[in-house]
Amino acid sequence: MGDSLSILSAPDLDPEPVIQPTNPVDQARQVFRHGNRFAALFGFLLGGFVPVASYTLIHYEAAERPLLWILIAGGLIYSAISVYTWAKLAFQYTLKALGFVVLLEGIMTFGNTQWLSLSGLGILILLNGISAAMTLQKPLSLDEIIQPLVVPAGAISVPEAEAAMSPARKAWATRRARAANSSS
Repeated sequence: MGDSLSILSAPDLDPEPVIQPTNPVDQARQVFRHGNRFAALFGFLLGGFVPVASYTLIHYEAAERPLLWILIAGGLIYSAISVYTWAKLAFQYTLKALGFVVLLEGIMTFGNTQWLSLSGLGILILLNGISAAMTLQKPLSLDEIIQPLVVPAGAISVPEAEAAMSPARKAWATRRARAANSSS
């Protein structure tokens, strides 16, 4: 095991980006393919909820309760990342993608013309839904779901760590240690 011990931890908060088709039209096709419809449904529920919640808080509740702008900011950040990723693929220019994000999120947030604001909301639901559905369709390996935390030697004793491990975890740790030693 060398000078460190591998222990299970929660998944990383900033995982590797999901590899998606490089064409937004191909993404939409993949999302709605026959075998992917269950992930598409959940993707649209999860991804589409964020802009709907942001729109509702902005236009109906934030004026009376300004503290809600914290939640709104979280929703805008969540949405902006998905929209920027999509726009970068679609337009192939960073500034164009950034301008699209600012305009679309800005119309939904600050627009007083209802049809324009609702149009922006609809586009945001679509783009965030496709983005979430694409992420949900990506098959994950055990290593991606459960990422190990490397603890320096001496921070925890090996008997303590092994006693806390389930039999399945011990077998997994043993296989992982053998693989690491064989590649060295």
